[in-house]
Amino acid sequence: MSELDNKAKVQERTYKDAKLEISSRTIASSDYVMQISNISQAGIGDIPKKRVSTSLVLICAILSIACFSAGISGNKTKWLMIFIALLAIGVLLYHLYNISNQSQQYGLTLELSSGTNMFFVSEDKRFLRDVLSLIDERMQSPGVHQEVYIAQFGQGSIQNYHGGSGDIITGGNVSK
Repeated sequence: MSELDNKAKVQERTYKDAKLEISSRTIASSDYVMQISNISQAGIGDIPKKRVSTSLVLICAILSIACFSAGISGNKTKWLMIFIALLAIGVLLYHLYNISNQSQQYGLTLELSSGTNMFFVSEDKRFLRDVLSLIDERMQSPGVHQEVYIAQFGQGSIQNYHGGSGDIITGGNVSK
């Protein structure tokens, strides 16, 4: 039961379309605020693609073999059995096709002093590097910065609010 609880906690802290406001001392979103000084480490990594479900492969293989065997044996329901076998193979091929066409996603991990991990997902690794660079800059310079950056993970863009004017920076071209 504790393994399921841990998976649920990790899932609750995974953000795919987050909007982060990075100021001089905090990182804020619509549902949380964290102090930059509480970040113990941050990094970027590849998020593993979904794997082929072994149970689905076994079920489809057994079902199709059984139905083909029953269909070939000359049973009254010959065509129904062959149809079910082909349907099982089709489901398996569809599942394999979806897995093979997944785009690579990357994650920005923020580990807090409390041990809590927060994961921010994007398909743009360069964008994540720029967000990490901003966080690193804020972690290393204790002074108060005037700029406030808005990182939008769904769009892969960072907006720089300096004195009220918002310069939109997309695709990881952040100038500090």
